[in-house]
Amino acid sequence: MAVLKNRNFLEYIAATSITAFGSFLSSTAIILLVYQWTTSGLILSFFEFASVTPPLALGILVGQYLQGKDSRKVWITMALTSGFFELFVVLFFNIYSLFLLNLVVSTNSIFVMVSKGALLPKIVKPEELGWANNTIFLSYLVIGAISPFIAAYLLYISPLLPFAVDVATYFLEALTVYFIFTPAAIEEKMREEKKAGFWRVLRGNLSTLRREAKIVIYALLFANTLMFLGGANKLLIVGYIHAYFPLHYYIYYGIRATLVAVGMMAILIPITFKKIKINKPYAITLYSSIFLASFYLLIGIVVNPLLFFSSAVILGIGDGLISPQFQTILMKYTPPKILKPTLGLTATVSKSAQLISIIIAGVLMSFIDTKAIFLTFGIIVLAIFFSFLPTKKLEK
Repeated sequence: MAVLKNRNFLEYIAATSITAFGSFLSSTAIILLVYQWTTSGLILSFFEFASVTPPLALGILVGQYLQGKDSRKVWITMALTSGFFELFVVLFFNIYSLFLLNLVVSTNSIFVMVSKGALLPKIVKPEELGWANNTIFLSYLVIGAISPFIAAYLLYISPLLPFAVDVATYFLEALTVYFIFTPAAIEEKMREEKKAGFWRVLRGNLSTLRREAKIVIYALLFANTLMFLGGANKLLIVGYIHAYFPLHYYIYYGIRATLVAVGMMAILIPITFKKIKINKPYAITLYSSIFLASFYLLIGIVVNPLLFFSSAVILGIGDGLISPQFQTILMKYTPPKILKPTLGLTATVSKSAQLISIIIAGVLMSFIDTKAIFLTFGIIVLAIFFSFLPTKKLEK
C-alpha cells in the first residue's frame, strides 16, 4: 500500500495510537469499577451520560470554531489538558473524580477528533482514504485486543494503575505530536482556511452539505440510528455478564473485548491489503448492519458462553466494516471547505443518539432482563436496515 510509504501518515498513526492504549485502559477500568462498586445500571448510565453530553452540546460548534485553527496545536493542548486532569484524579481518587474525568476527557475529545479528522485528508490522497482509515482502525484493534486484559490485571494490583498509565500516554502523545508530527505542508494549508461570521458561516455550511453531499446526510442518519442502539451496548454487556456469568466477570469481559477486536481484524486485514475491494462504502455500511443484528439476536435468544463469544466475533466483523467505511464516506463526499463543521456535526448527532440510548438502557437494566433487551434491539436493527436500503442508489 502506497499509504504505508507516506511518512506523514505513519507519524499520524504513531501519535494517535499512543494515547489509544491509555484510553482503552482507563475506559475499561471505569466501567468495571463503577459497576462493581454500585451494581447499578442507572449509575453506570450517568457515567456514560458524562462521556457523551459535552460532544452532544459542543460538537457542531467546535467544528465551526476550529475553522482556521492550527489542528496540531489544538491536538497538543487537549492532550496536555487531559493528562493533567487525570493526574488530579489519580491524586484524589473516588467515584466523583472519575465522573469529572469522563466530562473533561470527552470535552477534549471533540476538539481532538475534529482536528485529527481534518488533518487526514491533507496528508493522504483521496483514492487512499479508505485504506488509510482501515489501517488506523487496525492499529486501534491491535491495542484494543490486549488492553482489556491489561486493564483487568492492573485493577487486581491497584485501581489506580490504569489511570496512572493513561496519564503517561497523554503526555507522551503531546510530546510525539510536538517533536515528530510536523508536516509543514499541512500547516500551510491550515493558514489558508478563512473565517467569517460564525453563525452565518455555520448556516451556509449546513446548506452546502444538504445541496452537495446528500449521501453524507443519509450516512449520518443511518450510522447514528445504529449508534442509538450501540450507545447502550457497553452498559448492557456489563449487566449481561454480571447477571449470567458472575463468576467470570472480569475474564469474560476481557475475552469478549478481544474477540470483538479479532472479528474486526478478520475483515479489516483483507480489506486493507486489497484482498477485498470496496468501491461503494455507503452500500457496504448498510449491508454490514446485518452483522450487528445477528449479534443482538444471538445473545438475546440463548444464554450460552459459546454463543456469547461467537456473537462478539460477529459484532467485530460488522464494526470492522461500518466504522472505517463511515469515516471514508465523510472524507470522500464532504466538500473540503466544510469538513471540520461536518465532523463536528457528526459528533453532535452521534452523541445525541448515544445519550438517549444510555438513559434508556440504564432504566431498562433496572426492570427488564438484558437478554430481552438485546432481542428487541436485533429486531430494530433489521427494521433500520430495510428502511435505509433504498438510499444506496445515491452512491454512484
